[in-house]
Amino acid sequence: MGEYTLAHTTDGKQYWRCGYLGGLNKELQHTRLFLRIHKSMLVNKTYIKGWVRKGRRVYCQMRDGAILCVARKRKNCFMNIVKRRALYFIEEMYR
Repeated sequence: MGEYTLAHTTDGKQYWRCGYLGGLNKELQHTRLFLRIHKSMLVNKTYIKGWVRKGRRVYCQMRDGAILCVARKRKNCFMNIVKRRALYFIEEMYR
């Protein structure tokens, strides 16, 4: 059995795609809309609502309320995107 990638859409649908997430990331790079925040997650930048910090960890909050962990090695890239887009720091999520 090969590798599959599960994509979640804003309307709640899920789509399975044959192939690695890295391959999908390469296919979508030209759009400049997607950001790899973790080895297992690729997000559409236009649907990022804000971010949360808990200790040293950073989390990405999506518009639908989902909170996704940002990998330590991808944190700097994520934070640069957040700062350029002037997204919200949502500290009250983890008090």
